[in-house]
Amino acid sequence: MLRLARPSSVFAVLFLLTAAADAAKVRFREVVLDDAAAKKTCYAVELADVDGDGDQDVVVVTENRVQWYEQPGWRKHIILEDQTELDNVCIAAHDIDRDGRIDFALGAGWTKVGTIQWITRGNDPAAHWTVHAIGVEQWTHRMRWANVLGKDRPQLVVSPLNATSGPGVRLIAFEIPENPRSDRWPATVLDADLNRMHNHWHVDFDDDGVDSTVTASQEGISLINPADDGSLHRRLVGSGMPGDKPENSGAGEVKVGRFTDGRPFAATVEPMHGTTVA
Repeated sequence: MLRLARPSSVFAVLFLLTAAADAAKVRFREVVLDDAAAKKTCYAVELADVDGDGDQDVVVVTENRVQWYEQPGWRKHIILEDQTELDNVCIAAHDIDRDGRIDFALGAGWTKVGTIQWITRGNDPAAHWTVHAIGVEQWTHRMRWANVLGKDRPQLVVSPLNATSGPGVRLIAFEIPENPRSDRWPATVLDADLNRMHNHWHVDFDDDGVDSTVTASQEGISLINPADDGSLHRRLVGSGMPGDKPENSGAGEVKVGRFTDGRPFAATVEPMHGTTVA
């Protein structure tokens, strides 16, 4: 579990100490990784083996930086600074160029331009990385890798927060091209009718290698399923928090897991930036 102990000042990790059968006995120990992680805000946190040593490192996105904390001593490495539009807002790890080393997709400038790019390292993972463009989608807010199109490689699925044209936000899947540095990334709009989409998640319900998408938006929790013919079907599976204003309605966060018997469940935070966990 990761949290900011004090907003925009302390970046901390809570480590699980005991996992008894009784959930009330679960205890955590707080370890501060960085007592000044950002000037303003840490927008996103990702776990990835950045240096290839087999340990999961902690990757943090601030308004103008991407930085990672190296296990086991949590040494900080700034790999991107002032190289993208303000503010950086989301990040997703994947070996994009198939060189055996981790890369990152990165969303930035989310309130203005909405740039989508990926960054790649040189020989030294602690030195500054190189930025490569993917596309532009205003209000870009969250991104995850998933195989929603049933291809041989996962796609980068991006959800904007607010709509700019049409009835809703454009939930988009970007395919990795043959040469991701220079070729155009083909884009497929998965849905364009939901509003104030604050997050999304992916899960392969039937273990067929193709992921469904679960979204948290003003409308509530929606499930977007791929069909055998390649089409996509959306249905509302939870209305979220009722409210008299858009910002007080629906859901803002969603994660999907499985019980020990394999049945799926979803946990939500309602409404956007809300205080209700459901």
